[in-house]
Amino acid sequence: HTIMAFWEYVLLLEICYKILESDRENHLNNHHLYEPYRKLADIYHTEGYDTDGDFSERMSSLMEKITSEYTSKYSDKSAVRLSSSKLTELIYCHDVKELSSLIIEYMKNKDVCWLLFDNIDKGWPTSGLEHEDLLIIRALIDATKKIQRQFSKSNSEVFSIVFLRNDVYELLVKETSD
Repeated sequence: HTIMAFWEYVLLLEICYKILESDRENHLNNHHLYEPYRKLADIYHTEGYDTDGDFSERMSSLMEKITSEYTSKYSDKSAVRLSSSKLTELIYCHDVKELSSLIIEYMKNKDVCWLLFDNIDKGWPTSGLEHEDLLIIRALIDATKKIQRQFSKSNSEVFSIVFLRNDVYELLVKETSD
């Protein structure tokens, strides 16, 4: 659940990032986009979220933020067990519900959103994959499905494709019960 929540958050941030990047100029000349764009920009840049670099750098920055937050709050304690609300507080530095609703509202002005993932398994060995590696992939797929369902309720289309090596795919299928 936690990994899927993290992926969902990352995906929403990346969709927002791409919207802000691609419509940086266009929103100035389109009165339908201006206000929703400004709202997205305001929420995206809250809490000092680092938007520099590529996807892996932004994700790494987000993980470092979570690590430092955890260390600052719980480094003096051992065997810490966090409630789901405390864990959510650590993961999210944005209001995810508001971010999600603003993106969905903005996407009503767009045709479709594609989420493409490649090279996730690039550095993984061809043998000896861990259960946790497959859990990361499964959580990513579940997060994309959740986002697709959220967007489809507002008649916005989202499609996702996760490219995997054949050996990783076969292990994923073997470990998946359904």
